[in-house]
Amino acid sequence: MPIAAEQERIRRAIARTAAQQSALQRQAGGPEDAYHRKVRQERQEAEDRLFRLWRGPAPKKAAAAPPAKSGNAPLLYGLAGAAGAALLIIVVPWLISLAPGRFLPQAASLPAAASLLGYSSAAAFQSDQRAARDALKTAMAAGPGTQEKWTNPETGNLGLLWVEGQVGGMDGDCRKVTQRMNVQRSLWETSFTSCRQGGSWSSDLGWENAGRPSLRPPRSQR
Repeated sequence: MPIAAEQERIRRAIARTAAQQSALQRQAGGPEDAYHRKVRQERQEAEDRLFRLWRGPAPKKAAAAPPAKSGNAPLLYGLAGAAGAALLIIVVPWLISLAPGRFLPQAASLPAAASLLGYSSAAAFQSDQRAARDALKTAMAAGPGTQEKWTNPETGNLGLLWVEGQVGGMDGDCRKVTQRMNVQRSLWETSFTSCRQGGSWSSDLGWENAGRPSLRPPRSQR
């Protein structure tokens, strides 16, 4: 017979014996005052303690084991992070190449002449060219021997153009022009030919062929 069943049988036998004794005392007309009730209660408690000592402590429930950790979790997290980084490296440049002006501001490229003269921005280069073309238009209208200055307050640069004379053609439709410029505190000089086209003179300034000055501007013949 299992030990637990045997212990339960003994406990019930003790309880049954105590109950029979109490019944016999009641039948015999034993006293039922408070004192005798207390005595019976203490005896019953003593019997219960004796039974618990004989039975031994109740077995403790085994604690639930923590869930086993997967040894592959760190590896999986590392692979997922590496895959995400690789995806960003591939996708971001592709998106920028589709619309570079939308994601990153795209700086305007400098013309070759602007790089030669030391300009840092295309806007400053174009602003100086507008001032120089206005001066060229005035000098060509005045004729050979004319000198015309230009200045640009926006950039602080300045220049001097002078028309040297007719070059080719029967009607003086081409004239040689020399220009000296001060760009970013550096002196430059260039010579070019301006021809009449459809009633107006060409606006090419020849800045892409500029070099260091070697001539002094002639005196004005006005």
